[in-house]
Amino acid sequence: MHVRKAQSATEYLMTYGWAILAIMIVGVLLYSYVFNERNCTYGANGFPPFASILPAANEYSVNADGSIDLLLASRLEKDANITELNGVAIGPHNITAGGQVAVHAGAGTMDAGTVGKCYGLALTITYKTGIISELKSTGILNGRYG
Repeated sequence: MHVRKAQSATEYLMTYGWAILAIMIVGVLLYSYVFNERNCTYGANGFPPFASILPAANEYSVNADGSIDLLLASRLEKDANITELNGVAIGPHNITAGGQVAVHAGAGTMDAGTVGKCYGLALTITYKTGIISELKSTGILNGRYG
């Protein structure tokens, strides 16, 4: 009589054990393929669209060490000198009214990360035009560390 109860209890535990194992496998697969960071958003947003300097056509890349390469476009009516990115001196890089300039800033300019991970990083571009000492353009860069 006790043997049948023990067998029944063992079968009961095995059935639930397999069910829990199956649920764990499905959970790991969902986490790996659905909820991972494959679907990063790309693009620069939050920058003032008029009378400022901003990333041109989302042409930028942020490396895992925090260095950044980007193409900046001027929406100004005057020539300008770009002097800093996130408080790190980079220039000056001269940009003509309505023109573009390629800029590189070294490690530590942006927050460092892991290659392949998604990021959403704040960028502040500091520039000078004529007699005005300092202007800033701020926005967010979204993408994947390269």
